[in-house]
Amino acid sequence: MRMKRSSQRKVRPKYVTLFRDICLYTFLICILSKIRFRRGILQHDLRHQKYLSSELTTPTINSHRHFSNLTREVRHPIENALYGLLAYKLRGESLTECKERVQALRKMSGMPYKMCWTGRLDPMAEGLIILLTGDDCTHQRLWQGMRKTYTFNLVLGIRTDSYDTFGKVMSAKNLNYSKELDSLVNSSLNRLEGTWNQTYPPFSSISARNRTGFGQALWKWASQGRMDEVEHIPFKPVTVHSINRTGLQSVSIAEIVKLVSKDCSLLRNATTFRVPAIIRSWKGVCKDLGEDTLLPILSLRADVSSGTYIRGLSHRIGEELYCGAIAMDIVREVIGPYGISHLTKSCLHVVG
Repeated sequence: MRMKRSSQRKVRPKYVTLFRDICLYTFLICILSKIRFRRGILQHDLRHQKYLSSELTTPTINSHRHFSNLTREVRHPIENALYGLLAYKLRGESLTECKERVQALRKMSGMPYKMCWTGRLDPMAEGLIILLTGDDCTHQRLWQGMRKTYTFNLVLGIRTDSYDTFGKVMSAKNLNYSKELDSLVNSSLNRLEGTWNQTYPPFSSISARNRTGFGQALWKWASQGRMDEVEHIPFKPVTVHSINRTGLQSVSIAEIVKLVSKDCSLLRNATTFRVPAIIRSWKGVCKDLGEDTLLPILSLRADVSSGTYIRGLSHRIGEELYCGAIAMDIVREVIGPYGISHLTKSCLHVVG
């Protein structure tokens, strides 16, 4: 005689259903995060492609944006057992965005996903940077302290609160480049060579305290307009091994404003970096002095110690000349024994 099957369905325990839901939600979150990450990388690449496709008549330092998709494994110059990843940071790209872009490029090579950087570079600067992956991130300090070489343009007659073009204009003057000014520039460059104490620029990540003992990053004090409350602005010893002139040109203020606007369009978060206020201040200078007003721009190449702010060098030159000066088109071309030419060689080839 057959037994009748029970019409009641077997009820699953509640913890089984809860575990299934948690697994499903976790899977969906991972998929959405990956889509958002890929979308951010794609939007960043599209912004740079738009920047490259646009016509710009302002003479600038030669850009090396074609190196953006190249990376190379390099060996530490002293500790031969340590390896790093030589990459190129783009203009308008933060260090986090650069790391994410390199992670996306190298993911198919089977490299560890964990990654950190060994040095800093301003958002409006571009050039070489060394990244560490996996367990090599624990040796970050051993990669710091290498000499670096930069090329940059020095705009005379302008003062900004960030010491470069990516800041609010504080003052501007119509300046003619005379023989007397040329001799003063040469004397100022000669005085820069050697070791001296450099004060951190207002928009930097170093922490500073006010008279009540409250401390926060220096750029926060500057963005809040409370720099006068800082009791002591930090400084550090730097060494300028050499700084040489490589060219001289005159560019109209209208072209500089166009360049600043294009650079600001590369930023992913315009609100954080005060982009609207910066562009308004530059357009105000263009209106006050006239669009056709020419400003002298010096092209320089500097070999400096680790941690030297090129913006700080530019500001000091401008103060010694009593006319103001800011940095533009900063490119880091050399880190220790590694130069941009290393990126043109085979990837993952060890340099000893």
